[in-house]
Amino acid sequence: MRTEYENLLVGVEDGIVDIVLNRPEKRNALTHQMQADLDRILVEAMADDSVKVVMLRGAGPVFCAGHDLVEAAAAYVDTGNFVGVDDGGPPHLRQAWYFTKPLIAGVHGYVGPRASMILGNFDFIIAAEGTRFSFEHTRKGARGVGGEPFHMQIPMRVLKKLMMMGGWFDAEQALDLHIVQRVVPTDEVEAETRRWAEQLTLIESEFVQNAKMSIHRMYELMGLVNMLAVQNKIVGHPPTPENLQWHKEATAGGLKPALAAREKGFDSGIARI
Repeated sequence: MRTEYENLLVGVEDGIVDIVLNRPEKRNALTHQMQADLDRILVEAMADDSVKVVMLRGAGPVFCAGHDLVEAAAAYVDTGNFVGVDDGGPPHLRQAWYFTKPLIAGVHGYVGPRASMILGNFDFIIAAEGTRFSFEHTRKGARGVGGEPFHMQIPMRVLKKLMMMGGWFDAEQALDLHIVQRVVPTDEVEAETRRWAEQLTLIESEFVQNAKMSIHRMYELMGLVNMLAVQNKIVGHPPTPENLQWHKEATAGGLKPALAAREKGFDSGIARI
């Protein structure tokens, strides 16, 4: 497997691929290239019979801020749409959804909206105490998030609060919602994530993969894939003047002032799940 990437650290040992988002100076914000690299790793891991489990973590103070909003804003201003919204062809989910081997993530600090969407494709998540899962970008900074497995993993009113109010929740609430499987102190996240990964390597690979893909297929039959087509149509329609202006401000004046303007006058405590 290829292990050299610009913003990812990749190690392979004892059947476990360990991926670390390595852009801490930008809070590990995901660029389109990083997302493409993650897909490439999964494709190679799928083809490698020696790989049993893939785990994902983040370097620095937070797991991942989400999508690189500077990159997203620039594309939105230029095109009036979000890069990555698929308006043509049959609906499909992310590469991670079709990855048959176990995926486990260890998260800490902060998990932005795009990161949460990606984690919706993972099988198990270990979270550090106090980790904040945020969808606050939806107040002005985005028009929602495309259809993902995450949407079927939470109650409808929780989803409405996330999407309509820019909601957020902490690790302890995520545990109550079964979005994460364990909450541990920050300095134990890596060890606990690896312990789960090692345990998964002890189970017969064919059994694990068959169980996972049968579950995924059931959710597809319940309409999961079609949710993507619905959301893409909504996300992809022309921007409102207010939304476009926010992206212009983020591109021209910097992300911090734009985010401060987004939060002005809004009580984020109301948006807590």
